[in-house]
Amino acid sequence: MEQLALKYPVCVVNQAVAYCLELKLYSAVDCRDAAAYFLTQQEEPAAASLLDGPGTWPEHLNVQAQKRSITAYTSLLGGDKI
Repeated sequence: MEQLALKYPVCVVNQAVAYCLELKLYSAVDCRDAAAYFLTQQEEPAAASLLDGPGTWPEHLNVQAQKRSITAYTSLLGGDKI
């Protein structure tokens, strides 16, 4: 338990101990596992996602694709002309 207190923040240790007492888990290993789990749950989410929308994308992602006719591709591949 001493190593647990040194490794994890106080709030995580308190949450893990309360969880173990509530479920009547008296093993230090169970408490350590609970603390590791609670620590992963406290990580901050990413501030912004690229999926939020084009208005929030960086400048290098705002690229307009060139539009070509289908004949440009068929001439490159040697297919039948449309």
